[in-house]
Amino acid sequence: MATIVHKLMSYLENIENKAFYTPYKDLSLVLGKDISFTKDNKTLEGKAEDILDDFSLKILLKDKEPIILNAGEISIHSKEG
Repeated sequence: MATIVHKLMSYLENIENKAFYTPYKDLSLVLGKDISFTKDNKTLEGKAEDILDDFSLKILLKDKEPIILNAGEISIHSKEG
């Protein structure tokens, strides 16, 4: 637990220079996945394409329109079943 807290504090100390951006993006379980989310009371689906340098999520909707999510909850769709 102390190791986790120490690592988190190190990231927080370097938040301005975004030292943790690359590891965060590299370890993402979302990128390349089919996802769904709700926006303006509509459920939308697309593929998580990128995590931008402000940590927002770039999604390519099924109709090929790109959209940027700054906050909220997403669901990852499994290819199984």
